[in-house]
Amino acid sequence: QSLAKSHETLLKQLKSEEEWLRRGVKARLKRNEGRKERIFKMREEAKKNPGAIKRLKLEISRAALNFNGEKTINR
Repeated sequence: QSLAKSHETLLKQLKSEEEWLRRGVKARLKRNEGRKERIFKMREEAKKNPGAIKRLKLEISRAALNFNGEKTINR
C-alpha cells in the first residue's frame, strides 16, 4: 500500500511540475534548470514504478487467494 501511495504522490507532483515546465523556464536560471533536471529524473522513476506496483498487487492477490483457501496458484 505504501508503495502505491508513494507512486500516486509522485505522479501528482510530476503532473504539477510538468505544467510548470510547459509554461517555460524563466528567471533564476540555475535554480530552474535544477528543477527541470529533477522533473526528468521523476519521469524516469515514474516509468519504473508501475511494473513493480503491478507485480506487488499480483503477489498480494495470490497470497489472499491462498490464505482464504479458495484457490491455489503455484508460481
